[in-house]
Amino acid sequence: MKKSEKTNIIIQSFLAKIISDGWEELNIKEIFHLCQHVDFNKISDRIIADNEEIYSTIPWDKVDRMKIIRVVARNKKIADLIDFSKYDYTIREARNMLRIHPNLIDRVKPDLDKIKHEDAFALLTIGVEDLSNKIDVKKFHSRTKAQKRFRFCSSLLFVPHALRRQRVRERGCL
Repeated sequence: MKKSEKTNIIIQSFLAKIISDGWEELNIKEIFHLCQHVDFNKISDRIIADNEEIYSTIPWDKVDRMKIIRVVARNKKIADLIDFSKYDYTIREARNMLRIHPNLIDRVKPDLDKIKHEDAFALLTIGVEDLSNKIDVKKFHSRTKAQKRFRFCSSLLFVPHALRRQRVRERGCL
């Protein structure tokens, strides 16, 4: 490892520590300056989601796409700061965020006409009937797992607890 790489690691660690532990002592100019240089993938999701001073100054294009999903799941206000169309999320990638904030499906903008079986199942298991009604399950062949899963999900009235239990059964754990 080169000396410059070591120096960069030390600087990034130092900046991450300041943002994580000492952000309360910083003024908005200092926070803004640090946010331009720190690697936010090394900062806790909780620190970012809970602090408006930090999440409002983050250059979101420098943050990992899955970290964005996790942070938005923690704080819905952050969704207003992010252009989701840049990231082209699948339903499976955005599932945890949609489980908490199902109305953000319009931000993710999946193409439900070209949805894969796995994404259809992920959308069905979120447990919100309005989201599940957006899928045209009839386009899947009648013998596919997706239609069987849809019938099962709708028979349970899309209850998330029961759906998780069924997934455990399908894996052979029960």
